[in-house]
Amino acid sequence: MNKNEIKTIYLNSLILNLKRENKNNFEVENIITSQCKNKLTNKSILYNNKTSYDMLPGKNSLVIAGKVFPIHFLNELMSQSETSVYFSSINLTSKIPNDHASFFIYSLENGNNEIISAPINSTIWLFPGKYKVEVNGTTQQIDLEKNKFLEINLGGILISSPPQFPFSERLRLGGLPMGVFLNSKVLFSIDQKHSVFPGKYTINMENSELKEEIEVHENELKEIKTYGVQVHAPPCEKEKSCQFPKTINIHTNRLPFILMNVPLGLPFLVFKEPYEYSLEGMKGIYKNLSTSTENVFHENIGALEIHWDIKYTSSNYETKFIRIESKSSNIYGKSMDLLHVRPRHVYLPEGDYILSYVLGDVINPNSIRRSLPIHISYETVKKVEIPFFIKSNATKIKNDLEQMNNNNNSDGVLKPIK
Repeated sequence: MNKNEIKTIYLNSLILNLKRENKNNFEVENIITSQCKNKLTNKSILYNNKTSYDMLPGKNSLVIAGKVFPIHFLNELMSQSETSVYFSSINLTSKIPNDHASFFIYSLENGNNEIISAPINSTIWLFPGKYKVEVNGTTQQIDLEKNKFLEINLGGILISSPPQFPFSERLRLGGLPMGVFLNSKVLFSIDQKHSVFPGKYTINMENSELKEEIEVHENELKEIKTYGVQVHAPPCEKEKSCQFPKTINIHTNRLPFILMNVPLGLPFLVFKEPYEYSLEGMKGIYKNLSTSTENVFHENIGALEIHWDIKYTSSNYETKFIRIESKSSNIYGKSMDLLHVRPRHVYLPEGDYILSYVLGDVINPNSIRRSLPIHISYETVKKVEIPFFIKSNATKIKNDLEQMNNNNNSDGVLKPIK
């Protein structure tokens, strides 16, 4: 520009005339998104339900419902520029009261990567085409026809806990808030309703392999109940000498595969499917897991104290095959050979067992099998004595057993096999 020259810049007005078949007026309570760039600041501005724009001359673009419209206004006088655009629309309807979730839409057409969102129970206006719609991690592909209105009725999922489950105690004991995963991807909170598309889903308890297969129908709230359990360690007179198992393991169908680990003493939730539990370090013994629909079912474990009666021998006579076998109707299986670890304390679920071992000569096949019935309870430590024959030159084993029998602070407890 020359000195003292006055340059006239004409501001252009762009008006969107939004129309849909049998519905000529764009409804304010519905949602149409648009985005344009401010030529002065070079920043994009996002609008909802805006139908008129004042724009400077030059090249620009306007993004409407995720689609880019190139615009080039000349610097000349004009009253206004009017563009008529016909839309389709989609509404996701949820029967969950006060549902504050949003749904997200992105186009499957090439070259359009804009993501549009809107609250559930609102209508969003889109160009005809193929889209993927997502709500709470569940998705559905749609094909919007020109000038059509598509309404999708959602379903809902509620993972409910027992009414008096001690969440505060769980947190006080160091546990984390509990949740479930939908299809191993989306974390849902317990006792909250979540809108989803109708369909089949897998619900997994967080940090576990516990799962529930469900099918959700439109306008249906699917409730999945969970059940409470808490497994307690026995009392300990001398806390430093009590080295309880750190975790319990959850199983099903009496199989060794571990579905979930839970710290001993921590309240936790499971699904309805029958489960068993075992204790860390005591492979092979499973007890049915009882649950509560109101609070938690309190399971207890007890202690077995073994005194190894050391007997020295110069012959081939030996103690072998020391096992614990379940005898209660709700406890199954038998332990591994305790001879390999020679524990001083063994922890087991409350119930009846048989402790058996074999005494005999390695060369002589005639061996003596001895069986001791034992009852494990929460309040009383069951004490047994097992004769342990060792050769007089087996110095290391002898010293280990003597120290274990005489040292109340020994760590002679069963530990996990690495």
